[in-house]
Amino acid sequence: MPFDEGRFLKFKEGINWLHEEAVALGVPIVHLTPPIFDEHKGKKEGYSVVLDRYSDWLIGQREAEGWAVIDIHYPMKRYLDAHRKVDQSFSIDGFALAHDGVHPGDVGHWMMAKEVLLYLGESGLATVPDIIGALDHPNGPEILALVVEKQGIMKDAGLTAAGHDRPGMKTGLPIEEARAKAKELETRIRELIKK
Repeated sequence: MPFDEGRFLKFKEGINWLHEEAVALGVPIVHLTPPIFDEHKGKKEGYSVVLDRYSDWLIGQREAEGWAVIDIHYPMKRYLDAHRKVDQSFSIDGFALAHDGVHPGDVGHWMMAKEVLLYLGESGLATVPDIIGALDHPNGPEILALVVEKQGIMKDAGLTAAGHDRPGMKTGLPIEEARAKAKELETRIRELIKK
């Protein structure tokens, strides 16, 4: 939807409520700005401006309210804009940033994770181009494959348990079975890390 003050107010109210609930429980909270939306791919003209406004407001809460906010929106937008300056037809789909303009692919997920890791102090990742480069370990690719497998098992199990009916989603294992499988994978991951 295009920008609307009423929806923006609801967004701010929801984020403020979430922040207050976490603080009341003594839970540290770090907000992330929304990922980008690629209008060339998503065909929803004006929505990228909406996410810019939402991101600007969240970033503004750092100074206004002292919130911890990680910006993933503008690093992704700068990446897309830089490529479009060179090639107007550049599609983030071809580079796996997002296949539909909304849901990030491998590059997009790495960009988001990288910003979180930089925020947490992993400054050595500033120039690392991808997740494989970040895994400075002889078993890095194998560890990553197991992490991806574990995450997929738990995601599918969780969505199935919740009754999610999105088309094209895998039917997950029962939760307890998924947890047991994830525990096995975690053991293998930790063994590989020690090597």
